[in-house]
Amino acid sequence: MTIFSMWIRHGGTFGPNLQYVGGKLVGKLTKFEMGYENFKDFVSSFLKIDCKKLVVDMKFNPDMQEMSDWYDIMDDDSLFIFLCYAFENPKKYHLFVSVYAKSEGHSSFRSSKESIKDTQSTKFGDEYLEFFGYKESTVGSNDPIRREDDGNLFDVEVSDVFSSKQEFQKRLHLMMIRTRYEFKVHKSSPSFLVVRCMDNNCSWRVRGMRVMNTGCWMVAKFVKEHSCAVDYKREGHRHATSWVIGDCLKNRYIAHSRTFKPKDIVDDVRERFGVQITYNKAWRAREVAYDTLRGTPEESYTFLPSFLHVLVECNPGTTTDLVLTQEGRFNYFFFALAASKEGYKLCRPVVCVDGAHLKGKYKWMMFTTVCKDGNNSIFPFAWGVGDVENDSSWLWFFTKFKQVYMDRLGLVIVSDRHPSIAKAIREIYPGVFH
Repeated sequence: MTIFSMWIRHGGTFGPNLQYVGGKLVGKLTKFEMGYENFKDFVSSFLKIDCKKLVVDMKFNPDMQEMSDWYDIMDDDSLFIFLCYAFENPKKYHLFVSVYAKSEGHSSFRSSKESIKDTQSTKFGDEYLEFFGYKESTVGSNDPIRREDDGNLFDVEVSDVFSSKQEFQKRLHLMMIRTRYEFKVHKSSPSFLVVRCMDNNCSWRVRGMRVMNTGCWMVAKFVKEHSCAVDYKREGHRHATSWVIGDCLKNRYIAHSRTFKPKDIVDDVRERFGVQITYNKAWRAREVAYDTLRGTPEESYTFLPSFLHVLVECNPGTTTDLVLTQEGRFNYFFFALAASKEGYKLCRPVVCVDGAHLKGKYKWMMFTTVCKDGNNSIFPFAWGVGDVENDSSWLWFFTKFKQVYMDRLGLVIVSDRHPSIAKAIREIYPGVFH
């Protein structure tokens, strides 16, 4: 009998563009030698789906590059094909599960909101909503955030499979936050993890182990009952760390227009988990959510050469320059768009230059040049970024500026009284009025 790990994405629906919308990814050990009906019962039991009221629609995609090529799993033959793919590469080929009411007919390709609204109107809509983790007040609203209020998202069972050790630890943290107990790591290695209650005399413990030849982790043993006193319950929970909270609240920041401040995180964590956290921890959790969704600032700087290449390809005639230090770190950056270069020829020869501090982890300086066009409007035409505002940075910027825009009859440069600007103008534009 062959047993292997299988990944199931459930809790979402197939949208109009034939893409799977929403849901979460869970792992489960399964047998290769299994018929369709047994496999369907196995999946329904694991996901707690009532097949008497809901229809289970299972699909998989053998070509993950083309997300519209879905294949239904509806008999033994199609199931065997899926199991062959999943056995060969379980992390790549997932089982996608969606459910719908029997009264709706066989129509899997529906948007998430439509499916929820229609099912809510039926007599068993509450069970359907509970399965997806929606509250009644959120259905039909404009808030795309799915709150993890379903207790199953915080529970751990024997044979549960997780994609990594970190995901396993996160589930343990959430479970203990929900129960108000705390645990300590008894043993930890790259292949197993044992945690116990803070009370050494308590019987509660969890043992997880890495599945052989994979990066997945499985719960091998779990003693659920606590034999310790209730004194070990805590309001300010040690497992409510910034990375756990940030990972749970990252969906709040998917839309760039959303404003979810640290004080809002404090209130939300108190409401959802019953735990009081500090403002600093909420601020760190927000940074974790930002880094998870948008990447770290260091990762963003690695994309700068690619961005400049695409910028020149899409705007022929654009000038760009990226200067690195001897250690390969960012130092200077300059660019002038082709349209700005052409527009400058028709503007008045009075150029204003200035530097501004950039916000973020790295406090760089942005150098900008503007002038006025024929409509008396401000026309920016050259930009640069440097590490600090000093003699060398302004000298480099004006050197690049002159290489692109050359000299011009009657040119006048206006700036503040920063000495580095005046020094660079005297060296690069000795005959220009400043």
